[in-house]
Amino acid sequence: MRVTIVLNPVSGPSRSHGRDVDGLARQAAELLRAAGADAEVVVTERPGHGREIARAAADRGDEIVYAWGGDGTVNEVASALAFTKTALAIVPSGSGNGLARSLGVPRDVEGALRYAIASPARLIDMGEIGGHRFASIAGLGFDAHVALRFNEARDAGSGLWTYVRAGLREARTYRPQRVEIRTGAETIAGAPLGVAFANSPQYGNGAIICPAARLDDGLLHVVVIHKTTFLRDLWRVRRLVSGTADRDPLLITRPFTSLTVTSDEPILFQVDGDPVQGATALEVKVVPAALWVRARHGGASRGTE
Repeated sequence: MRVTIVLNPVSGPSRSHGRDVDGLARQAAELLRAAGADAEVVVTERPGHGREIARAAADRGDEIVYAWGGDGTVNEVASALAFTKTALAIVPSGSGNGLARSLGVPRDVEGALRYAIASPARLIDMGEIGGHRFASIAGLGFDAHVALRFNEARDAGSGLWTYVRAGLREARTYRPQRVEIRTGAETIAGAPLGVAFANSPQYGNGAIICPAARLDDGLLHVVVIHKTTFLRDLWRVRRLVSGTADRDPLLITRPFTSLTVTSDEPILFQVDGDPVQGATALEVKVVPAALWVRARHGGASRGTE
């Protein structure tokens, strides 16, 4: 079994292990070789490099490519592996790890490496917004602005608390943008606090925005979050942690296969946590059965290999 590990040195691995990236790479390769895999670890050098590494691995027929990093690294690797026979595996070390949590991937490095080797390949959907594919959740409005501020603050740290601080600062000054969402049968217009497009249930860290979302049902869910006051919106966050966001009376959830979002101004959006400046009109659609993943649940299995 041929395996490639895409390791992002500016994500969790280097920050939490004294930046001994070479040592981590050797240990990971040795562990997988002991499990019977021909493993190579490649360290990313720049944004987009993970996508290039994964595409090359798929072209030469690797069975598995591990994305070792945060949600951005997972997105790069997943986008490159879409519609290939090579399966995505994850070593979660970011601030959210939304897809990894939805797939039941262990949080520790050794556990995550072994989990993929021992798991079957399963087929899941992806989403696409403005030409950018995502594996877990995309969105616009508040969460996109927080993603932008979080990226700007990466020198101060990349963990959960950096994200929380960015969110609290943004919450006091954020002014919602007016948008119109057309699903075909319905039009939702207004200036919502945020709009999420969910392929999986959660953003990460157990923050569940759409309990009904499934990775392999051929659907996405749009979640429109209406804005209230700062304090009331802060209180509503508890529903994300408790998994009861769908009981919020100021939240609209609809399943869809494709929709359009328009605004009078360019729309900032995020894909798996990475901000993207978009146009005044965006198409959002599901990409069914797009990606093989190595996990024990989360999609239709093709069996162990």
